[in-house]
This record gives sequence, structure tokens and C-alpha cells, in this order.
Amino acid sequence: MRKRTTMDDVAQAAGVSKSTVSYVLSGKKSISDEVVAAVHTAIDSLGYTPRISTPKLSKKLKVLSFCIPLHRERDFSQDSYFLPLLDGAYSAAVQAGYELCINPVAIESPVTLDQFFNDLPLFDGIILANLQASHLFREAIHSAGIPYVLNGTPEPDERDSSFYVDVDIVGAAYQASRLLAAKGHKNIYYLEMMDELVQSHGHIEGYKIAHKEADLPWIDANLAHARVNMDECQKLVEGLLSERNDITAFVAANDIMARGVLFALMNAGIPVPGKKAVVGMGGSMTSYNSIPRLTTVDYQPYMNGQTAVKMLIDIIERRRIQPSHVLIPGQLIERDTV
Repeated sequence: MRKRTTMDDVAQAAGVSKSTVSYVLSGKKSISDEVVAAVHTAIDSLGYTPRISTPKLSKKLKVLSFCIPLHRERDFSQDSYFLPLLDGAYSAAVQAGYELCINPVAIESPVTLDQFFNDLPLFDGIILANLQASHLFREAIHSAGIPYVLNGTPEPDERDSSFYVDVDIVGAAYQASRLLAAKGHKNIYYLEMMDELVQSHGHIEGYKIAHKEADLPWIDANLAHARVNMDECQKLVEGLLSERNDITAFVAANDIMARGVLFALMNAGIPVPGKKAVVGMGGSMTSYNSIPRLTTVDYQPYMNGQTAVKMLIDIIERRRIQPSHVLIPGQLIERDTV
């Protein structure tokens, strides 16, 4: 087997020192043109290939994961609420010297599930969103002993034992309903998310508090549950309009759902505002970009993401020990639909 050509061989052939060859290759020191030419001639004639070295990291890379478990029919890229949420999380991570990986994981895909579980040892901490779809993930993360923070509304029996950041969903729903009641609406229709979602029950609690304070009766027939899907909500409201004309205002549990309400009213030739009023929740860019611009209760997703990362880093760095939570207040933004 032919002996590998070394830097010493090049130095000897060029009539220079080994350090001079190194300087020529690295460019770290100015060398005369004649010496550079001699070194390169020796390299070419000997067929020398420098060894590639990997620089050693001065410190361990610190990595967080923002994990979003998703069912097949839900794509987080379609909901602009996630964009400022992740932006806030990334900003807080970078400022603290951490990297942030975004991990949307399809629950029905064994490949992506296995990939996430296999990658768990890479992460110093995890933020876990979409809690209604995340029990499997929580068990795996807990078993791996990795610090984590829930982003969303945990089940009632999990709240005292969890680290979590959530929106004050009861307060947000209360603000939406109270605004319409204050403007004189007495027959408000509520388009809520699916009944099995914990957040849905929090919203209904907030609506009912507003009704009680305004001395408005709660009407069960004025509540419907739907998926967070614009087309589905549009069809639901179109059917409602064909049967009833007594509804004067709508509250939708998500801005995407509220856009479905607006499209239904627009197709029916019903002016908003004027004949009907609409309030959404979430505060995503969807609310600002709609025509008319949507009145909404802003969940402040950027602050939400920042707060979740800061809590997680506090846990990792042992500044926070006891299970605890932070509720982000909703911020009512009145625009053109009330």
C-alpha cells in the first residue's frame, strides 16, 4: 500500500518548513509569491491532499424543540396564529443562547412519530402544543426525563401538576360576549370549537359570565360546535340564515371560523356591520386582513411563545422548580365588524 503523502513531504520537496506549508494552505500569514509557488508545485507533484479537520465546539449546543402534534386534517401552516407564536418563541430562545427546532408531527404517521421519539435525547427541553393531541408525547417526554412546558389548556386534573402557558380563554370569551351585549345585541349566536376540546368549555364559561352580568338569558340553541375550518363554518351559518332571521351578532371561537361567518353573511347580501355584527378570537393576521377588518380578542401569540420559552429555560436552569403556569390576557381589538 502506497504511503500517504504528508505535509512534511511537501515541506521537504519545497525546501521550506512544515509551518510555512501550513501558512500557505490556511492563508493566516503573508508568504512571498515565490514560496507560495514552490509549495503549490510540490503539492501538485506529490498529489498531496490536506486532511480536513472539524473545529471543536467551545461549548455544548443548547437546543429546544417546539413540538406541535397534528392530526392529518390540520395543518398549522394554514393558521397564521402559529407564525407569531413561533416567532416569539424563537426570539426568546436566541436571546438566551438556545437554538429552537420547530417540530410539527403528524400523529397518524409512524415515520414522523418514530423520528421525533428517536430525536428526544437531542433536546434540552420541549414546548408541547395542541394538548388535545399530545398525551402520547407527554408520556414519552416525561419518561425520557426531559423538561417540558405545555402551551395551551391542560385538562383540569393536570393543571396543578404541570408547567404551562395559556391564554386566559375564559376572559377572552367574556370580552367578546360583553362587547356585543354592551352594543345592545340580545340574540348572539356562538360558533364554538368541538365540544371535546378543553378550550371550548372555557369559552362557554366566559360567554355565560357575560350574559349573566348583562342580564341576558343563555339560549342553548344559540350555540353550535364546528371544526376550525372556514368552509365548514360558512356552510353552517348559511344554513342557519335560511332558518332564522332573529340573530343579530356572532361570536366565533377562532378567527378562521369568523371569516367563514363573514363569507356567509356577504353571500347572503347582509351588511357587516349594520344588520349583523361579528367578533372572532385569536388575533391572527386573518383578522386584520379580512374585509371588513375583523373585531377580535387578540391572544397575543408572540408574547405567548416568548413566555413559554422563558419558562422552559427557567426549568432547565433550575430557577423554577414547582409546577406553575402563566395566563396571557386576551386583548380586545375593535375594528369594522361591530
